[in-house]
Amino acid sequence: MLHLDLNNAKTDWYSISISYVLLFLAGVQITVYYTSMWTYLQFLDPASDINILGVIIASFSVGQGVASPIFGWWCQKSKEIKVPTLVGCAFIIVGNALYAILPNCSSGSVFTMFLVSRVLVGIGAASSGILRAYIATACIPEDRRKVVSLAIAMLVGGVTVGPLIQACFTGLGISHDKIGFFTINMFTMPAIVQLVIYIIGTIVFWLKFEPVFIGIEEPEKSKQSVEDQSMEDDRFVLPKYDMTAIVVCNFINFVQSSIGTNLEALATVLVISMYNWTDQEAILYNGLLIAASSFLSCKNYFLQAFSFVKNIDQRKLLLFGLFVFLSFHVLNYPFFFYSETLDFIPLGENSTVEDSSINGGCSRRFAWCEITTRVPVSIYIATMIICLGYGFPYTFNPNSTLYSDVLGPRRQNSMMGVFEAVGAFARVIGPIIGGYLFNISGPKYTMIFQSVLLVLAIFTIVFYWKRLVPLKLVIKSSCRYLKCKQLGMASKSDMNVEVGTNLTSDTSTKPNSVPSVLCTSVNSVVVEENQVIYDFQPTISYIRTIFLRKAYENQSTIKFTFIQIAVNAFNNFQRRMPTCKKKDVVVEQVFNVFDTIDYFQRFAMNTAEMLMEFAQFESLVFDEKWHLYRHFLLHFFPLVKMYNSLEVFGFDYHESIFMLDQMTAHRVAPMRTTNQQFNDETGRKLSELFEPVGLFLEEFVYLPMKLLRMDKEEMGWIILQILFTRKNIAGIKIETSLYHEEILKVASNELINYYFAYKKDLNYIWRTSEMIKLIDKLKQYTDRERDVFLVARVFDILDCTMLETELRPIYK
Repeated sequence: MLHLDLNNAKTDWYSISISYVLLFLAGVQITVYYTSMWTYLQFLDPASDINILGVIIASFSVGQGVASPIFGWWCQKSKEIKVPTLVGCAFIIVGNALYAILPNCSSGSVFTMFLVSRVLVGIGAASSGILRAYIATACIPEDRRKVVSLAIAMLVGGVTVGPLIQACFTGLGISHDKIGFFTINMFTMPAIVQLVIYIIGTIVFWLKFEPVFIGIEEPEKSKQSVEDQSMEDDRFVLPKYDMTAIVVCNFINFVQSSIGTNLEALATVLVISMYNWTDQEAILYNGLLIAASSFLSCKNYFLQAFSFVKNIDQRKLLLFGLFVFLSFHVLNYPFFFYSETLDFIPLGENSTVEDSSINGGCSRRFAWCEITTRVPVSIYIATMIICLGYGFPYTFNPNSTLYSDVLGPRRQNSMMGVFEAVGAFARVIGPIIGGYLFNISGPKYTMIFQSVLLVLAIFTIVFYWKRLVPLKLVIKSSCRYLKCKQLGMASKSDMNVEVGTNLTSDTSTKPNSVPSVLCTSVNSVVVEENQVIYDFQPTISYIRTIFLRKAYENQSTIKFTFIQIAVNAFNNFQRRMPTCKKKDVVVEQVFNVFDTIDYFQRFAMNTAEMLMEFAQFESLVFDEKWHLYRHFLLHFFPLVKMYNSLEVFGFDYHESIFMLDQMTAHRVAPMRTTNQQFNDETGRKLSELFEPVGLFLEEFVYLPMKLLRMDKEEMGWIILQILFTRKNIAGIKIETSLYHEEILKVASNELINYYFAYKKDLNYIWRTSEMIKLIDKLKQYTDRERDVFLVARVFDILDCTMLETELRPIYK
């Protein structure tokens, strides 16, 4: 099953939970044998040495390394998860069966059968890579870090239980008792238990598991309708992942896997040599230490999934984990100032054979025993628990999640196979190099070698810091507009919208119903001796309450561009202040001061409502809102009057007619006031004063808009320019202005995309330059209007001092 609509998709926790169970079992496979493998090998073949152990440990990783890309390729090509996983489980079952019957093999074939069993289990373990790849694509992006963290927590949970399973059977000792075909002792019982558990787990997986993919390419896309395909295909371009970031993540994986394998492989022989522990003690105590560190690891994985840690940059977590690993190696280096030296394994009476099952100590085969100091056991215990308990979760999980994010929302099986193969390759050469270095120098060169790898990893992350980021989908030219048009956005202005760019810090939107501002002019307007008397304070107070109220809760996940949001807001504004149809508009050359003030008051309040629909405006502090609003209102008022005029009378109307308010309009020819407000002489003088301003508005605003035949999207772009263009206003922070400049850059790119995709207009440079000139002329118009009011007051024609407010400065 596939879900392409991320807005409605949900993480498929059922299939993910089944995958978690198999990952847990895979984790058990990693550690269940490591603490006993050395002693099991000597039990089967006493002549074996540490180099043979290194080869056997490496064989597991050889099988995993070879099989991982094959499993990944298989899943990528077949788009199948279930069958490859079942095949992997079958390999593990056969490998465990061989491991359990090794005591039945002849001494000459023990090494070969041991090698084959570990290779088979390694091949089967490669299937865990495709499960982790599946988990990353069976969840929505918001859950990915949590899902991946829990997946690795389950893997580590298995790692925790593995040594405990082995420790549970140490009481059986080294015996040759048989039940049927199997020898029963502390070495074979964990394999038998694993055999039974994997058979049951495989049956459950086969019957219950059904994969669900979210947000990746539809394999059955050919069955979709052409319309459905265009809806999905035209949204984004999935770019190629950053190969440098992929290489860095794989290098980190190589370092972490190499260190982990060396610690597990050499832990037993190290503590036998360093602390004189017997074979059984080494298995038991190391098992308990690994279990304790794994328990701490699980806790840290859950912290990354459910606490504030999940919000920390993955690169910072990686650096922290690598530094913790580095501290482990530094603290466990056998410095010269440690006073105690190592002891040789005591020889039995009349014997030259070293039997570590009876007495622990450093083998006489190692020339470094006499010159190596003993690291205090308290340091070893503390660092095994704490450093490994923090090191693994804060390297493996962030690196795996980052690797998945760098690949992006594509099928990741092949690349995850590569990731697993790199880790397996590290586990191949790590024990070989570690075993060789341990043979010639003990823990000294081993610690130095691994410390060098860690330092290189740290420097690599720092050097490529800016490249280690999640893949960003590239929006196709114009696809956002095409998608919005298909959704009917331009005609359905009541849709919920959410800001769809990474610039926004708040996605608050308006509810479906757009409330009208019902408050109208209840204060009386009086004209006495050519002075207009009116109190604007109630209106100002109401606007302040609009800016101070809480944002509406976001209820939608539809992504729209900045211009589409502006168009939506303007549509809502027009719904609150609808203009009459052409047949109902009254065209006259007489204007009423009372009606004009009432219209401006309602216009001002509805403009405030409109601006609060912009998340970038709503998130500002009150003072910044107020300063931007005052500046915006002065230029928005004449712009809307001209736009409404063209919308009512059409672009092809033979004369210029301006809307005065929602119901009345006038020609540019001289106007007069009503006799009840001013005498004829005052009316004539006012008409003469304002006529040049009206002609300027016609020539430089109305006619250019008419020539452009300006549409809603272009109107939206102009609204954004007026609102967010940087202004020399003391109340606006420099950070706010710079942020708004970034918004305008995005909006300009959106406009060009709109011209290419929707208007099919290649003459966009001319149109854009004309709109920029239009904005400048609106500013000039407001200045000219202010000059006219000033002249009218100086010559005692009209005094609007009472209208001089912070909302609309008449003279300042």
